[in-house]
Amino acid sequence: MQRQRNTRKWFLSQKSIFNALSTVINFITFICEKMSPQTKVSLDDLVAALEWVSAASYSENSAYVALDTGAVHWLGSDLTMEDGSEIPDDLENSDRYIAIPHRNDFNLGNSLVFRFVKETLPESYGLVRDFFRQRGAYTKFKNHLDRHDLLDAWHEYEQRAIEQALREWAEENGIQIK
Repeated sequence: MQRQRNTRKWFLSQKSIFNALSTVINFITFICEKMSPQTKVSLDDLVAALEWVSAASYSENSAYVALDTGAVHWLGSDLTMEDGSEIPDDLENSDRYIAIPHRNDFNLGNSLVFRFVKETLPESYGLVRDFFRQRGAYTKFKNHLDRHDLLDAWHEYEQRAIEQALREWAEENGIQIK
């Protein structure tokens, strides 16, 4: 009976030591991941890649950031690299690469337009809202801004929103903007 108790105590102490070591290893792994250098990509490269991806319908153009090097790979709808280089074999099915999202994934469409109008031209809000109930909305919207000398302000506002969205996306994905 005494021998069973001692064996059980020994087993429980070994289990406790194992659990403690496991916790320490998990903590060290977590710290190492947080301290490891992030992938660095220029904001200009990310903006250009976003424009490339967004210039066509979903999945026609794509771009990927290589998490180990920070290189941006651009793919056309014909599955060739736009710069003529070789496509990495594991580009679309490896966690070494992360796809650059389409502009629509950031909600930078109508909602951005309406925020801008609310902030800069609130008296035109209803009119602009009506534009977006019909075809040719962006053309009408930009013509309206041009008549009010706000077209350049819109482009700057839109650019800041794109850059902010990309910064947030990069941070969420462990990518550092250089």
